[in-house]
Amino acid sequence: MTDASVSGKAVMSGKAVEKLCLFRLCSVMFSSVIPEGDDYWQLYLMLRDIADIVMARSVSRAAVAYLEILVFDFLSHFSRLEPNRMTPKVHMLIHYPRLMLQYGPLRQQRCMRFEGKHGYFKRIATCATSETHVILSVCDISCMSVGTCVLAVLWEKLITVILL
Repeated sequence: MTDASVSGKAVMSGKAVEKLCLFRLCSVMFSSVIPEGDDYWQLYLMLRDIADIVMARSVSRAAVAYLEILVFDFLSHFSRLEPNRMTPKVHMLIHYPRLMLQYGPLRQQRCMRFEGKHGYFKRIATCATSETHVILSVCDISCMSVGTCVLAVLWEKLITVILL
């Protein structure tokens, strides 16, 4: 770890799913070395509890009520520790309990899968040979990979029909 990463000035690279995995495993990896009663560790644990409820596959009304209390405690603790770092993204936590009551578990509303697909298209775009028609090249390459899968299935069916 560098000084910049510890001070919060560095950007951590990686995929969203990798960052989520690291976030969930932090309590296991670092709990033995964090001093008891550390304010920032308590803040992390609160956020971890919030994330567990938000990412749950099913949520009861009692869990939503608990989430509302957790979010209030987290935001008050966060604003006390880091008064200049309150961003709109952090503020949006206030709306999660209401949204969960309206739409159900927020896990079903997330965009993690779309971000994964976006990464696939970004990799294709960097390899595309045409600089004037990048979108066309990405579409062609993507269709070729999907088409290859479809052709393989059709070929397999054709072989089984011929051999029978």
